Amino acid sequence: MNSITISGILRGESKQIFRKLEFRLSDSVDSGIILCTYWTKNNQNVFMEIPRDKNIIIKGRFGYEKEIGVYLIVEEFEKLKPYENLAVH
Repeated sequence: MNSITISGILRGESKQIFRKLEFRLSDSVDSGIILCTYWTKNNQNVFMEIPRDKNIIIKGRFGYEKEIGVYLIVEEFEKLKPYENLAVH
């Protein structure tokens, strides 16, 4: 089993049960995007209801599907108050 904690900004939905998380690697200016789904793997849950462009910390694990590739299964999350240093520019 694997485990990850990551912070970033939630972006739009993709393939109905997935959200995009935009994150920055350490002090790099470059950012990346990973698809995230709530552990229930449906679109009727509290994770999917979080508004777009919100800062969030996610605890979860990686999953894999042949047509999607690697994605993040969200087990826990916490919404953060806006703070400009957390935003990906």
